[in-house]
Amino acid sequence: MRALFRSPTGLGALLVALVILAYLPSIFCGFIWDDDVGIINNENLRTLDGLGRIWSDPSKTPQGHYWPMVYTTFWLEYRLWGLNPAGYHVVNILLQAINSLFLWRLLLRLEVPGAWFVAALFGVHPIQVESVAWIIERKNLLCGFFSLSTVLLFMMFMAKKSWTAYIGAIVLFVFAMLSKSSAFSLPFVLIILVGWRYPKEFLKRYCWTLPFLAIGTVIAWWDVSLVQKKEVIEHGLSWFDRLVISGKAFWFYPFKILIPANFVAVYPKWEVESFSKIDLVWPISVTLVGMLLLALAWKGRPGVLTAYALYAVLLAPTVGFVDFGFMALSFVADRFVYLACIPLFALVVGGMRMVIQQSGNRGFWQIVIGGLLGVLVLFSAIQCRVYKNQETLVRHNLKKYPEAWIVRYNFAIDLASLERYDEAVEQYEKLILSKPDFIDARNNLGTLWVRLGQPEKAEKQFLEILRIDPDNARAYQNLGVLQARRGDFQAALQNYRRSLAIDPGNESVKEAISGLTRRLELNEKNSP
Repeated sequence: MRALFRSPTGLGALLVALVILAYLPSIFCGFIWDDDVGIINNENLRTLDGLGRIWSDPSKTPQGHYWPMVYTTFWLEYRLWGLNPAGYHVVNILLQAINSLFLWRLLLRLEVPGAWFVAALFGVHPIQVESVAWIIERKNLLCGFFSLSTVLLFMMFMAKKSWTAYIGAIVLFVFAMLSKSSAFSLPFVLIILVGWRYPKEFLKRYCWTLPFLAIGTVIAWWDVSLVQKKEVIEHGLSWFDRLVISGKAFWFYPFKILIPANFVAVYPKWEVESFSKIDLVWPISVTLVGMLLLALAWKGRPGVLTAYALYAVLLAPTVGFVDFGFMALSFVADRFVYLACIPLFALVVGGMRMVIQQSGNRGFWQIVIGGLLGVLVLFSAIQCRVYKNQETLVRHNLKKYPEAWIVRYNFAIDLASLERYDEAVEQYEKLILSKPDFIDARNNLGTLWVRLGQPEKAEKQFLEILRIDPDNARAYQNLGVLQARRGDFQAALQNYRRSLAIDPGNESVKEAISGLTRRLELNEKNSP
């Protein structure tokens, strides 16, 4: 038995088994955020000619991005199991297992110490649960599959000058870009690996990465332009804000990997208004550590610098230098580090190997490693259950981070849409306690109080909005509605006119003013 698990076949089987155990509970999970847009309500999946539209009509692509490889897999799966989420979850688990095997093979080729252990950490660490248990994150898994394959074939070409491998690497890179445009960082990964593996021939060999850079630039530019045509995404961040965000994000993930706890879908968003000059310590520390590692590399220890640079390059598309939609909710997410965690795991394993070599007690450390993997598998299996449905995901998020106000706000909206008004009121009231000047929350709460037949509480919210923002047209309109319902037509007309003065284009207010004016005129005629 011991000989079996020392063989490549046995180790591969063990790796696959660990991955399956880690994510098995996700098979019993349903659809959650964005799964409705990408799968449930995606008309392209319903018909045979939908496959053609997935590739030929980018304007009809859900979420705005041109990622036809991802939706092609969904189209195929819809033919097999329709809207049964279990099938999609099984495919995600299998992709994670395959990616772990590919990573192991790649690390062996790169002669990275502890290759199997690094691949196992990549396969089962809880930070990967979001990418595996969330169906729409197929884009991460598929992009990872093609990216790892690309690097593997490219390094084979570097070693043997196999043109088949090189052409295959280019094709697979295109597939990676058509799965998720963040694969744009892959050419820089290849450049770093060439510099690490062939330092004396770098200038001669790096030119082979240039076609990847050109292809990636074109596809990434096209994808961004498609998204901008649907919706211009700008978060109004200064370069100072972006520098601080990038530095904080850079150090956020190593801590999550070393302390695998409190994983959520939406982490509290850092308040950029509170950033000060002292926060520059985050990006400055990134630079200083890089310079220190560069000095070590000059002394013949380039491995740590290589891992550090790979982490930085793989993470770069998501650290805030380029605006994207999710930044409205948070600046960090577990899925952003899906591939970027690999060099971090390599550093962890490298450090452990140094300790093991110094201690000399290999048997003890084998038990420790086995126990660590077992604990991570258990943690991931538990984390998968959080993704059972959207409500369990949100409640878990709010339990771990009650200050994640935007999660609570969206949860309250969802509850109200399900006509669970009392629960929605509870969430809005909690939100207002932490953000008393949040006008949208107060307006929605006031509207709910109207629906629940408590106009006095509704009026209190609308008046509080006007205290915060005296020029809030919607609050004047809502006050007018309340006053008209209780028969105070003069006061209602006055508030409607105030609303119209602020928002002259509001047709519903114009109709309300017209109706009230006629009613008041009629009352005057009929009065004795």
